[in-house]
Amino acid sequence: MPNELLRLQNMHNGQKVVPTFSDAEMERRQDGLRKILAELRLDGAILTSYHNICYFSDFLYCY
Repeated sequence: MPNELLRLQNMHNGQKVVPTFSDAEMERRQDGLRKILAELRLDGAILTSYHNICYFSDFLYCY
């Protein structure tokens, strides 16, 4: 087992950035999505457009 632990590494991804939206705004957006999912009796949502991913997670993909 000690040999397996040698494969573990800490990978740093840079410094954290200041969020674009407040915690309250992100909570409002995600709560709204959860409410819609509950009304439709769905367990989750799959977001495929960059617009929706950014809207619900504040993740902005730059290429």
